[in-house]
Amino acid sequence: MNKIVLIIMLFISNHLISQITIKEFVQKTEYKDWETEPSYSNTEEDWYFKKDNKRVRISKFSDTFQIEETNTLTPWECFWSYSRKTEILVLKGQSFYNIPTGKWVYYDEMGRIKKEIDYDKSYKFSIKELIEKIKKEYDIDIEGEINSPIVGLETDNEGNKYFSISFDPKGLVNIYGERTYILVDVNTGKTLFKTSYFKRNDGEKPPFYRYLEMKKGNITSLFIEETTSPKELGIPYKQGGYYPPGTYQLYNGRAYNKEEWAAYVKTSPWWERLFLS
Repeated sequence: MNKIVLIIMLFISNHLISQITIKEFVQKTEYKDWETEPSYSNTEEDWYFKKDNKRVRISKFSDTFQIEETNTLTPWECFWSYSRKTEILVLKGQSFYNIPTGKWVYYDEMGRIKKEIDYDKSYKFSIKELIEKIKKEYDIDIEGEINSPIVGLETDNEGNKYFSISFDPKGLVNIYGERTYILVDVNTGKTLFKTSYFKRNDGEKPPFYRYLEMKKGNITSLFIEETTSPKELGIPYKQGGYYPPGTYQLYNGRAYNKEEWAAYVKTSPWWERLFLS
């Protein structure tokens, strides 16, 4: 009889612990004294806080509370998850533009390490190296200019991974919503693909899809650029003279065959390509 009563009491106790509210959890954190984030409305599942440039979202799930801490000056984000039963840390990690980075550590409900995943081992070309590459080659700080750049991690059907980066052209009045898009090999850091696209063009295929099609040899796009400069294309000609055999297009005093013209268009600046089709 006593054993049955003990089991019932343990069940009730565990049930009550698992029903801890988000308000009770918040009161046990440093964020309880932070200002409420006015851009959002707190609910039973999500509470929002701010302090200087820091922003925090605390979410309630069936078994855990999750804390997401961000900063308005950088795209880095930190995560912590706590058990709703024991209030012990069960996960910590970080991300860069939603790309998992560094070491993520998983704990059991007794606080013992259960699993570790080092996401930096997934790509030999590190996030820090990617930041420096884009800053050096395009004068874009993807770590600080968080309103313009978008960084992602793409995977093709063979499991190959790529860093994708898109951003507004530097120093241009971007009235058409044109953006630069590049793909970088996650192991070598080499730029494999560079193109342009327009944010407002709903009928345009996504740039990564165009890259996959280009690899298959299925498309030649006005907005695909070579990543290495080709030799000078076309043959000089005089107005009124005889055009070279196989001439497809005359432009700026040079005669191009069909293949040369396609290559010239692909390597021209985006504003010139608009008038070369």
